[in-house]
Amino acid sequence: MAELNLSFAQKLAAAATAVSIISGNKLARNFHAYRHNQQVKVNKRTIIKLWSRIKHNCYSLHNLLENEQAFPPFFVTVSGEINDQFEELHRLLLYFPADKIDELIPVIDNQRAFWSDFTNEEFYNNELSAALEHSIPEDLNLMKMQIAKLPDSAIL
Repeated sequence: MAELNLSFAQKLAAAATAVSIISGNKLARNFHAYRHNQQVKVNKRTIIKLWSRIKHNCYSLHNLLENEQAFPPFFVTVSGEINDQFEELHRLLLYFPADKIDELIPVIDNQRAFWSDFTNEEFYNNELSAALEHSIPEDLNLMKMQIAKLPDSAIL
């Protein structure tokens, strides 16, 4: 009988759990967003918190990529979360006046296009590490400056 590597089984279970949590969060968010029949108010504080989570997840992914013992399903899990967060950020920013987000949306769309390939195996290479060290932090800093210029809230 084949012997099960307990370490592998634990890592696989952890990755499956993480994917389940991310999928559940995304479904709950979408259900909540599309079920609203009343006016929706988006606060700048919400945008800043989401931006902060994106930045945190980018640093986490970069650290995972540098860890030779990291388990690849975690790369996909964290990248999927970053992708979803950029989608959510884009959706929430659309509540704000167009003249307040016109410089921010192209930067976010660029990131959305980049992260949309997260399920492709070739996505996880040296170019991703380089992007996490240089271009992505630059874009995040630009986003932070643009978010600071937003009004305190917007209602749709």
